[in-house]
Amino acid sequence: MLGPASVDQLTSRGSASTPPLGDTMESFLPSPKSSALGNLQIRRVIRRKCSLAALRRILERPPKLVEINESIIDSPGSDDVDDSHAPSISKLLQRRREMRQMGFSRLSKEQQSFMNEQKKKYEKRLRHEEKDRQHVARAILAGCDEGVDLPAIRSLSLNDMESSSQASGDTPDEDEDGINHQSSSESRNPHQKIIQEKIEIADMGLAILMGEAQRLKSMLLSMKEEKEEEKDYDTGSERMISIRMQSNSDTDSSCSTDFRSRSLSTNSRHINQGCEVEYSFPHEYHDELEMALMGRNDDYCDDSSLPDEYSDEESGESSGSIMSERHRGRSLGRDTKYSAAKETLSPIVAIPTNDKGCVVIRKNGSFDVVGEIPEKLFKKLFREKALPVQISLGTLRRYFVLFNDGSFNFCGPPSLSKILIKAGKTKNDGKNQVSIASVAFGKELDDYFVVRSDGTWQSHGVMPSGLDKLMRDRRNRADLLWVSLGVCGEWCVKAKNGRVWWGNVSDEADETLADITAEDSEREVKYIDFGTSDTYFILYE
Repeated sequence: MLGPASVDQLTSRGSASTPPLGDTMESFLPSPKSSALGNLQIRRVIRRKCSLAALRRILERPPKLVEINESIIDSPGSDDVDDSHAPSISKLLQRRREMRQMGFSRLSKEQQSFMNEQKKKYEKRLRHEEKDRQHVARAILAGCDEGVDLPAIRSLSLNDMESSSQASGDTPDEDEDGINHQSSSESRNPHQKIIQEKIEIADMGLAILMGEAQRLKSMLLSMKEEKEEEKDYDTGSERMISIRMQSNSDTDSSCSTDFRSRSLSTNSRHINQGCEVEYSFPHEYHDELEMALMGRNDDYCDDSSLPDEYSDEESGESSGSIMSERHRGRSLGRDTKYSAAKETLSPIVAIPTNDKGCVVIRKNGSFDVVGEIPEKLFKKLFREKALPVQISLGTLRRYFVLFNDGSFNFCGPPSLSKILIKAGKTKNDGKNQVSIASVAFGKELDDYFVVRSDGTWQSHGVMPSGLDKLMRDRRNRADLLWVSLGVCGEWCVKAKNGRVWWGNVSDEADETLADITAEDSEREVKYIDFGTSDTYFILYE
């Protein structure tokens, strides 16, 4: 490594070869060899001991290039450390490290992991600072190699460098050997252009971010305005519903064709449905199902619009297929008048499904058919005698329907008829009145689960293992409210105390049920039914 003495020798050799100073105003110009050796010395000094504080101090008071040595890197005012104290200092540091290791070993695993994470962050920050220091050092070295003064390094603008070079009037110089030294502005320009391009890219990025921030602010403002409009609309939603229903009652109730589509909010949707509905159903029936849930079925007709052949249970198959396309539901009839207390739609109480179709049943007996259901059930639903209050659907064309006059109809195994008939005989026994609360169909033809209104129940066939275990653990208590089964092993049970159990359901249904039945939740599961291919309907309040 070259020291200050070497620099003095180099400068003395360079001065010996130059003519003495006289009346002529000649400036001192070092030889190319001496400047190269000086630059080599500068590189070594900076790379060995340079730090960010030293570079900051150099840039504040830049020295001449020939005066750069190890002394300018040493911090000013700091006392020289005596080498005699080096061993004692190293021992103290080593002792401190040992104490830290002992304390670190006493920490718990969580504390040790936290300390390791902080240590990694600290080392990462040190590496980042080291890269910054090396970057600044390389910039200084590049400037020294090309003959740039240290004050000029602080300027990152290409225009400033060009203006300063023009103001100084740099011209090619000629030494004693007749060698022309071209100005370094041409060699400086590529580096300055790169820096200028990076600054422009950064400016563009900032402009893009500012524009994105303004766009997000405008979106937030528009969302706030929409929420305020929805609040204003919710206050008048009930009034609009009553006005729409009154206008429908004044016109011919055989078919509702004058319908205005409105975007209802969550509150108005709850008013139309009477509860919250979560479902998974084939996409091709989505629009028809949404219209049925909101009570806006264009094909919604009453009993008087049905032809005479559908009052007979022995109607032909061809006419049944035609009616399934024309009539999709039943109302209370044109003789029923809406009072002030019944201006809203009747709440939904059940949505049984068999995956190919479903039936949306409301509390007053009105219903909507979506998709395909068994043909026999379709004929029974569109008879003039009574309205359904309970429907169960299953695979293999199985179904059960209970009407508001106490009659019922089903399609299933013969063993099911004995249970239903037994419950029907006791339905008018005074205080001990018992009726069917729910009927659930399983995978096979003779797999079913019947719950009576008094909480007693009876099952037949193969039940899911989880359901069997639950019944055994509860010692076959007669306190059930309803039971639902699926063809893929799904099951759900609700007791009269409000507790709900389920198993083998899809991830989506499991998440929904867990959210509804959480301890901090005030919601309650009212109804659930399973179809095939992970389809389901969940009603809750």
